[in-house]
Amino acid sequence: MFDYRSGFVKKKYLMKKLGKSKNKRSRSEKGCTLLELLAVMGLLAILLALASLKGTDILVNARERDCQYHRTQLIKEYESHLVATGKSTTKHY
Repeated sequence: MFDYRSGFVKKKYLMKKLGKSKNKRSRSEKGCTLLELLAVMGLLAILLALASLKGTDILVNARERDCQYHRTQLIKEYESHLVATGKSTTKHY
């Protein structure tokens, strides 16, 4: 005759044993290895370098646009000053 209780106890024992062996790690296996940490730090360094290069390009482009805007405004102001004082803006050769 088959005893259901003994089957249940055996299954419970096996599950407990598997669970312990799965989660139990020795002292040397806990945490990340040095190689894994170095790989992650290397990837972060590459991403940081790319981001800083892109940020530098954005700043250079912004400065160029700002300079162009101020140049245009200066030319407009100069031309309006010449018109207001009655001086010609055309060059005579």
